[in-house]
Amino acid sequence: GTARNSGEQAPRVALGSNSIMVVWAAKTNGRSSVVYAKSTDEGRTFSAEQPVHAADATGIRGWASVAMDAHDVAHVLWLDGRHADTGTAAPTPSSPPPTRDAQNAHAGHDMSAMAGRASPRQDLFGATIGANGEASESLVAPDVCFCCKTSVTPRPDGSTFVAWRHTQQLLRQVVDLPLQPRLRLSQQVPLRLHLPHPLLQPR
Repeated sequence: GTARNSGEQAPRVALGSNSIMVVWAAKTNGRSSVVYAKSTDEGRTFSAEQPVHAADATGIRGWASVAMDAHDVAHVLWLDGRHADTGTAAPTPSSPPPTRDAQNAHAGHDMSAMAGRASPRQDLFGATIGANGEASESLVAPDVCFCCKTSVTPRPDGSTFVAWRHTQQLLRQVVDLPLQPRLRLSQQVPLRLHLPHPLLQPR
């Protein structure tokens, strides 16, 4: 298959009450994807892999995370490069404005040699995948760190905590990931997860 068990982007596994979901970054016919396979028989067999996003999405993507809620709905989060050629996006109501150094990679992640720019634009996307395979994806936050891991955790009240590195800050955001009609963000402003630190502040 397309899964790889080496490197920093190993497949992610989530356990539901009646299913097992495996999510991984794949590259097929030159196209980068985040795909999943699901088992409903305790791991004896798995479905054929399917993308968690639009099949025709351009750009690179990866750094996925996945969790299952109490209704066997999978919540998937990943970094997505479909807008890499459009420059910096305007901040959405649910995302803070980029810092003045947002176009520079943070310490240790210098990509200035790549395509003549500091770092490729990556956006944070999320999706839900229902027990029947019905999927819904949407943009969570634009212009996030292009090479740091993501995390997603469903809550009993139906909302979902997600975490990512937003330029120089690690942030969390409460989001609502319903199956219909599409992923909807709450209006809560993302919260910083760490105390101010000189090494983590914009230059």
